[in-house]
Amino acid sequence: ELFKVFKSGCIEKLSAIKPDKGLVNIRDLIENTGGIQPALFLPDGVFNNLVKQQLKLPDNPSLNAVEKSHGSLKTSVDMIASRTLGKHPKLAAEVSLIASEILAEQMKETKHYIKQYLTNEHSYINTNHPEFIERYELAADMFRVAAVDMRNKKDADAKKKKVPTATLR
Repeated sequence: ELFKVFKSGCIEKLSAIKPDKGLVNIRDLIENTGGIQPALFLPDGVFNNLVKQQLKLPDNPSLNAVEKSHGSLKTSVDMIASRTLGKHPKLAAEVSLIASEILAEQMKETKHYIKQYLTNEHSYINTNHPEFIERYELAADMFRVAAVDMRNKKDADAKKKKVPTATLR
């Protein structure tokens, strides 16, 4: 039963996460954090905002897995108590109640530990990991193109706004 919870619930939801989900217009981010002069390289502020935003995507599926696991364990305990103590319904009910209380306490602790773990993961970005470096270079290329496009657009806008000066003879 727990395997089904993780396979159908957690793994599918984590796999369904799109890394670009919720990203705002990258050009706007570069412009807003880059200041007056657009940078040729990806500004640190933009990078940090994007990464922190995307690192929070697995939080909800992870916490939902705890709740679904709790429900599955509670169902299993109730079923076992009723089958094994079927002749003693009051005892079965008491065993189920005590087990449910213990599972509820453990769920709170587990959620706390998972939140703490995720917070620790959010605070450290391993920039030396080979996949990170490869993907960072891809993103950096994309940002360079966006910065050049932005600079060209500003230059074109400036040329349009320029008033021609009259020449004196």
